Amino acid sequence: MLLITLLAACSGGGSSTGSSGPVHADATSAAPILVKYCSACHAAPSAKEHKSGEWPTVIERMNLHRLGARMPPLEGKDKQAVLAYLQSHAKE
Repeated sequence: MLLITLLAACSGGGSSTGSSGPVHADATSAAPILVKYCSACHAAPSAKEHKSGEWPTVIERMNLHRLGARMPPLEGKDKQAVLAYLQSHAKE
């Protein structure tokens, strides 16, 4: 049952039921990494969807979904860059 739930989370076909917004891009941005990993299952989220302190938990939850769908998790320098990006653009 858990596997079905995890796979269902990644079957969105590139659409999101959440309130995704623009991904802010700049010269040192992790936005391309964010789009690469997130868009495998759904639209890349707006950093404003969560507070800064919530993003580590969200990333871990999404990594579990990716592992359940047999996709590589976001880790290492990419994970650090995406987390820093999301936290710096998060809602107050």
